[in-house]
Amino acid sequence: MGLLFLDVTPKGIIMGSDSNDVIIYDNRLKVSSEKTNKEKVIRIQISNFKGLLGYVGTEKIRKTQIRNWLESFRDRNENLNLAEFCDKLADELSKSWRKYRLKSGLWIFVSGFEKKEERFYYINNIGHLDTNSGLYSQISYQFKAVNDLDDNYIRPRLRSGIIKKDILRKTIFNFRNGAIVPFAQIYEKYNEILKILINTGDGGFKKLNRLEKYSFIARQRLEFIKRLYSKKHGIYKREDSIIGKGVSVYAVDKKGYIYECSKNKYQKVN
Repeated sequence: MGLLFLDVTPKGIIMGSDSNDVIIYDNRLKVSSEKTNKEKVIRIQISNFKGLLGYVGTEKIRKTQIRNWLESFRDRNENLNLAEFCDKLADELSKSWRKYRLKSGLWIFVSGFEKKEERFYYINNIGHLDTNSGLYSQISYQFKAVNDLDDNYIRPRLRSGIIKKDILRKTIFNFRNGAIVPFAQIYEKYNEILKILINTGDGGFKKLNRLEKYSFIARQRLEFIKRLYSKKHGIYKREDSIIGKGVSVYAVDKKGYIYECSKNKYQKVN
């Protein structure tokens, strides 16, 4: 697919993607000639964790669709805790990449709630991302699992009297991968526009006090990007758009309930 995003908000977690197949190679992104409408976000429940798994960058392990491979792995390891699950996933992907000598990169996001605590891990085999070009390099056979939210975003902000809950109450963390240029720049500008609207003092705008409202914004942000990349409805002139036709956005609340966020509905799916 073209892109994968994750927002960790004060009210819950939101993950979304489009449906396009964009394969990550060393310093190159390949857009699939097949215009598919694949679902790239998978619901997951293991041990004390409920959440979502999303992927970008590789569509097949030999003849097996990566979604099918990941769902099979999930079903075989539902008794593991989250850390064990992510470590084992990295290990099995490494074995497959070595066995079949795969050259492509793969990013996986796993995020949700473990005993009502926000978690976000990523699993990948990519060493470097050039944020200016949006290209990836140092792709290897070895995958790593990283407890990204806690290790890289929460722990550096902890101070005396300030705990994880305090940080998440006041901060929205945004993560994205895949074909991020120029998506990342547009993404940031879209967020700036929203801040202006929210801070104008106009009582007509609803307060962002529910996960449903955050999810609506996340969906509209992705729809805006998709429309820009439409040859028919937007301003993109080539056939190899990195953004696919379908858009999927899901949310996880603090109770572990998962919701599908369509254009007009916010519907519980588990």
